[in-house]
Amino acid sequence: MPAIDFTPFIKTRSQAAELDAAYTARLVTLNKQLADSAYSANVAAQRATEYQDELDGLVSDIANDDAQLAGMTVGSERHTARTDERRKRNDRREEIIALQRSLGGVPAAQRASERKETAARVAAITEDQTALATYKNGLPL
Repeated sequence: MPAIDFTPFIKTRSQAAELDAAYTARLVTLNKQLADSAYSANVAAQRATEYQDELDGLVSDIANDDAQLAGMTVGSERHTARTDERRKRNDRREEIIALQRSLGGVPAAQRASERKETAARVAAITEDQTALATYKNGLPL
């Protein structure tokens, strides 16, 4: 995308300096958004790994509970206690699955799209700022 034509808008060096300052401020904001987004993506990836590790452990524990429950007398104190533990593990498994959905899939794709859009805006503003510097040099003092 070509840089904008400043001729109809910017007539003096002070106007060019004002616009340059606005570009710089906007770039600072957008670059912070990119850094924050990259950090968030990194944290999400770490959480996804942690959740998967916990989920793997829970699936194994639930299978172990099922095997032990099969050999116990239904209604016994041990059976009831083990059933309660299994229920808690299964509830946590469901929580983790819901959390994984919030980190991946559509939300992750949306976050990636927002990062791409922000990076494109940074590139466009940087291009305009460079063109402005060239244009400013041609303005009268």
